[in-house]
Amino acid sequence: MSRLYQWLLSVLSYLLLALLAGLFIAPVLFMFIGSLKPEDRVLTEAGSLLAFVPGDWDWRNYRDVFERVNFIRYLLNSLLI
Repeated sequence: MSRLYQWLLSVLSYLLLALLAGLFIAPVLFMFIGSLKPEDRVLTEAGSLLAFVPGDWDWRNYRDVFERVNFIRYLLNSLLI
């Protein structure tokens, strides 16, 4: 094999790996950004690229989880099982 062919094969391999990594990271990124939005914006922007733009960062959703549910207890249960 020539050096050019090996280099091209290496570049294509890395491009394919980057594409696959993006496919796996996109849903996690979508969920994290969606968790920072108010509920009405999450549902209205779900089918568009605006779903990946947080706009106003609203960390109250995380505070609400700790206030509404005994999250620490559930976390400990999950860690013990």
